[in-house]
Amino acid sequence: MKNSYCKLVLMLILIANLTLLSQEGIDSISNSSNIVKSFESVVSKLNEFYNTNPIFLDEQPFYSSPTNKVFHLYKYQNPVNISYDVKKTESLVTPFIGYIEVTISDVWINTEIELDNKGKATKGHFKLEDCLKDTIFHKYKVKGVLPIKYYYSYQKDKWVFKTIEAFKNNIYDDDWARDENKHWIIAAIYAGTE
Repeated sequence: MKNSYCKLVLMLILIANLTLLSQEGIDSISNSSNIVKSFESVVSKLNEFYNTNPIFLDEQPFYSSPTNKVFHLYKYQNPVNISYDVKKTESLVTPFIGYIEVTISDVWINTEIELDNKGKATKGHFKLEDCLKDTIFHKYKVKGVLPIKYYYSYQKDKWVFKTIEAFKNNIYDDDWARDENKHWIIAAIYAGTE
């Protein structure tokens, strides 16, 4: 009898634990679903930025130009392809991280570099002020697409922008901090606000 009573008590404890665990699992799935929905709001706000056809100033070293530099303005046209993901972490401070990847195939440029038969640059913007004055864009002959990745962390019940990265010809584009490009960072920060 005592043995049956112990089995019954253990069975009831097991059922109670399974009930609690399944409820925690349901709550976790529900919370994860809400987290994903809140990140989709960030994705939507960032897409609104691309609807403005934003312009990006790019400076690159170019040693066959008169100034050893070349400048371009790129205009990004919608539609863009946006993909995103949210991942759960083990962190208590940042329980979720998310990224948004934007790939752009319709890029316009204000000028392209032309080289003479010796490889010396003969056409292009070699000074910043000349580049900024040129607001006539033509279709850029892009080979492939330019992916831009935005990274966010979920902290204190909101999405916080962390960083942006883009690689062009396998070279990291480091022009995000320029005053002329700060609207890109502002848009990324805004996207994370409610």
